[in-house]
Amino acid sequence: MSCNRSINRVWKGSERRANLLNMCKEGRLWLFLLCICFVLSCLAACTDDLSSSTTEEDNTAIIKFQITAETPQEVTTRSVNEDVIHDMYILVYNSAGDIIGMNYSTFDAVASSCSVTVKARSGKNCTIYAIANTNNPDIFNGDVVNTELKLKSLTSRIAAWGGLNSTSTETTYLPMCGSVITDINAGESTLSSGMTVTRMVARVDLDITVEEGSGITIDNYAICSLPASTYYVNRSLTTEGSVADNAGETGDDSGNPSTSDDWVTSGSIDAAGASEVKGFFYMYENRRGVNSTIASQNQKTQYNAPSDSATYVLINGEALGYKAVWRVYLGADNTTNFNIKRNYKYIYNIKLKCNEADSRVTVLNGVQSAASDGLSNCYIVPPGGSVNIPVRRANSAGTAQIRTSTSWTASVVWQTALGLVTLSNATGTGVRDALGADTYFTVMVPAGISPGNAVIKVVDNDDTSKALWSWHIWVTNYNPNVTDATYTANNGYRDYVFMDRNLGATRNDYDASDTGVCGLLYQWGRKDPFPGIPSWDTESYTNPDIAYYGDATTLSATPLTLDNSGIAYAIAHPDEFLAIRTGWMDAATSADSINSLYLWNSASSGGKTIYDPCPAGWRVPAYSETVNIPSNDNYSPWRYFDYVEYPSESSFTNWENSSYGGSKFYDGTTFRGWNFTHDGKSTYYPVTGYRAQTYGTLHENSEGEGFCWSASPSIGQSRSAYYLYLYADFVLPSNIGFRSCGYPVRCVKE
Repeated sequence: MSCNRSINRVWKGSERRANLLNMCKEGRLWLFLLCICFVLSCLAACTDDLSSSTTEEDNTAIIKFQITAETPQEVTTRSVNEDVIHDMYILVYNSAGDIIGMNYSTFDAVASSCSVTVKARSGKNCTIYAIANTNNPDIFNGDVVNTELKLKSLTSRIAAWGGLNSTSTETTYLPMCGSVITDINAGESTLSSGMTVTRMVARVDLDITVEEGSGITIDNYAICSLPASTYYVNRSLTTEGSVADNAGETGDDSGNPSTSDDWVTSGSIDAAGASEVKGFFYMYENRRGVNSTIASQNQKTQYNAPSDSATYVLINGEALGYKAVWRVYLGADNTTNFNIKRNYKYIYNIKLKCNEADSRVTVLNGVQSAASDGLSNCYIVPPGGSVNIPVRRANSAGTAQIRTSTSWTASVVWQTALGLVTLSNATGTGVRDALGADTYFTVMVPAGISPGNAVIKVVDNDDTSKALWSWHIWVTNYNPNVTDATYTANNGYRDYVFMDRNLGATRNDYDASDTGVCGLLYQWGRKDPFPGIPSWDTESYTNPDIAYYGDATTLSATPLTLDNSGIAYAIAHPDEFLAIRTGWMDAATSADSINSLYLWNSASSGGKTIYDPCPAGWRVPAYSETVNIPSNDNYSPWRYFDYVEYPSESSFTNWENSSYGGSKFYDGTTFRGWNFTHDGKSTYYPVTGYRAQTYGTLHENSEGEGFCWSASPSIGQSRSAYYLYLYADFVLPSNIGFRSCGYPVRCVKE
């Protein structure tokens, strides 16, 4: 997925146009000026174009203002009136910065001109401030603004998005401020050259569209990282005169927000599956700086932003059958600039595309747009891709592992290559934010990296010794949702659409120097994998050192646990192999015996469970959707994958009578698995080795054995479950093995 963005923006009171980039449209100038004209009332005049009379200090002076609002230039949205002065503060300071006059007036909102009178003291180099639309007659009472320095330190603040973008029937008037330095004579006077007030906000116009024919729809969007405050008196930067505002550092003009209360968000704005969204909003200025290293717009991302507080548009949509999130950062250009200035209008033409190479887009791999919520224990992420993983999965087991106040951290448990995955947003609190949106961490995979696997966990920061939940990241370009990447098998009762490779496999064909086709190894009923065999031929019968990595740490043998086997312990320790001597899923001894039969196949529905290790939309194959515990071998998803060379094995169908052709695959004289062919489609099942139930020792391939777990426990065998067994002489579609063994999994479509 990708999004292209073009920008126009000027909201200044001049006749110039901004042409930011070749791709940017030229923006229509939108006047943003109000003139306050001083009308001659009587007696001698004191003006900024000099008077012939002598100015005396500290005498009584009365200034009368004729205030004129310009004609609105555009139709307003919602109930914001951006061109009308509703109320006005006039503050007058002498050259020493002490207040010498103040007045507050309100006006008819539809009037084009209003008059005010302010009583002050005479003096040279006085500063007159006009602050419009505070809608509060008491905001500057007392000593709050008794000096000019205090006024310059005050900020206008909103508590929520609606403070500038009203959705109610009550009209919102945009705050404005202006000033002029002049001499004030005693008596009544006027300022013939007038005063200008400008809006203290920026206006942002959005036109979000989708690429024609892409099938993308927009569910909702939100405007994030909006400052809750800004200074009344503008704190100009050295680049103030530049439309682009190329200040490299954060400007001292926006209140410098530092806590969560200093930020507001629009919340989710529903788009109801639209293909285009148009609208505009107002925000306080937010100058977060420039990152001059960004070369192209698809690199204008959260990771390259000069500050975590840069403003962005978060767009949630659907594309190619998956949920997707576009994060588009605002600023004065499409690449390096993250600055939003007051009194400017920014126009963003954003086109959403299907291009996963765009790093501003996160495809929630496995988060389907179907009826299910898409949460999973395994996410497929291609090289160069990323995925947001909602942490609320940790609470799916019925226990609130992550509570509202839980502070959590995500980290790498193990990965098959150092740097295979990196994390961002790795810390958070609770499972939902203040707006009800999922809290999540982000997993990123570098472009060009070789396929591999990783396990990520989340821990409570108050107790980092155990995981609250964990996830398998399958780094691969393989897309199981493509028809050519699957095959169909039938057990006489239903069709099973299988992946064409084992879960965690980095290829689907044999290679003498690469065991990636074998995939990962799982204990029955557990969601977390263990590394598979490192070589084809060594029979180790040990728990060998395997090159895999934690967070920048090389790890060795898989930890083995002999003293605990409960489900809760398995969740808390995704890296530990639970030996059978502890009674892992032993109905006679396990504290979890009531649920032990249904870890991978729901007792109520026969469907996928929260412990299933497959990606969303896929599951471990069960013998039947309606019969959880099979009564005979005929329920096996691999029922016709039978090959028997021994006539005495009469309980199985001879291969010649089967509709699935099977042939042994050899590397020279060494057996390496089976190829099965049906309806012209061939699929390879390799010999895989396994982890033994007693000590987790890794039995590799000198015996030439292959396995695939089913989700169905065996009948009358408290420690066993059904699996597909591959051997050089035969194939058993419904063998029985200890649930503590580590076997591969091959997923089927739900």
